[in-house]
Amino acid sequence: MARLRAINFNQNNKSIDVSTLKSGIYFLQMEVNGRMETVKIIKR
Repeated sequence: MARLRAINFNQNNKSIDVSTLKSGIYFLQMEVNGRMETVKIIKR
């Protein structure tokens, strides 16, 4: 089952708390300098 979560960042907030996520593979999609980038995160 896929779930979406939106998090807003600014220059002072450059980290994501993943402690509440279950183990698994996640994809983080973010906009950086006007470009969309996708990062794969594996939580064990």
